[in-house]
Amino acid sequence: WLRRHVYLGNNLYDAPARPAAGAIAAAQTAAREASGAGGALQNLTPEMSLMARVEAIEAAFESENVRGPLHALTHPANPELTAVESFPVLPDDECWGNTYLNLRFDADPLEGSVDPAADPAARAEMAAEALAKGYALGDQDGSSFIAYLLPGAPPGPDGVQPYMWVREYAYDGQPTDPGTTYTFALGEDKVCRFNEISSRLDLKRRAAADGAAAVAKLRPTEITVARRNLSAEEAQVREARMQRLTSTQELITYNEAQGGGEEEGA
Repeated sequence: WLRRHVYLGNNLYDAPARPAAGAIAAAQTAAREASGAGGALQNLTPEMSLMARVEAIEAAFESENVRGPLHALTHPANPELTAVESFPVLPDDECWGNTYLNLRFDADPLEGSVDPAADPAARAEMAAEALAKGYALGDQDGSSFIAYLLPGAPPGPDGVQPYMWVREYAYDGQPTDPGTTYTFALGEDKVCRFNEISSRLDLKRRAAADGAAAVAKLRPTEITVARRNLSAEEAQVREARMQRLTSTQELITYNEAQGGGEEEGA
């Protein structure tokens, strides 16, 4: 982060996500100039084999400028910003197979439903257990909305948990480009793990009068939630995502028509 290092990721070899050769060269030049890694990255070129590039990148992390005292590191764009602690940053090898959305609320979704004087830890725990479920109003007006649900009581002996319907939100979806948006979480083991975010949803509270009759028909009188096993299709999608992260050997082939050759790498 402080040195803007060059990284290699699987998404760089996906045709839909691969930037133009000129953009790659420009990004690598900027990274070399900003990294302060000396000669380790000076000879990094697209013509190099995959393994040669990996070795050059790894060498950059071993340079004195990166491995020196933590307090001596400064941000390349803001010299007043210095490092106080460092953590390993790794992909989340347990949750990478999941699909994540970034929900952006127009206001605190707990407002009006949870006592503002409640213990912050209890509020945070309730928010962490919240659910968002999409609904369509059908022929009423063709619109759809997202219902925000909060746990109503602890799970019963059978594991089934009651939930309460809090409110409805209108939403606007914005898919993200593959390999561009991530969520980071620092664990108790002092390792920062990240997962990819596939899209963003901006949520805005629906006015009470907006399709009130149709919404009332969809609102259930009782909500219970129980966990289930993944379906075969869901398990297959999850396994495919995990394989992209955990594969120990990969054959990378560039399309000749797109200006590339063929490379192999472990």
